[in-house]
Amino acid sequence: MALITAVIENSTYIITVKGSLSFEEMLKTASDYYSNSAVQTVIWDMRDAKIVQCIVTLVDLMLEIRKILTKRQTTTVHQVIFVTNDDDDYPMMNVYASMARGKTVGITYTVSRTLP
Repeated sequence: MALITAVIENSTYIITVKGSLSFEEMLKTASDYYSNSAVQTVIWDMRDAKIVQCIVTLVDLMLEIRKILTKRQTTTVHQVIFVTNDDDDYPMMNVYASMARGKTVGITYTVSRTLP
């Protein structure tokens, strides 16, 4: 179970995660973000976290986000930035981001080792 804190600064939703992050926790947090139409950018600061079953979790999350955005019929482009310095999670997140580019309407994905 992860400790998740989220704050909104300007139009950016910054999610800080510590501990092991499950799909359910990630989905709940993402759903909260996508239900807030004022927010256009989300930063997942996971430098102190480990994703449980990383690639499966991220692919499932991508599919759920697509469902949420389809229901909202949004035309706003959202940006999702994953920040991790974990040597296992970083390449997996890059695989996820590559798969998601062009497949999730209205969202751009970036993976970084440092906060923007």
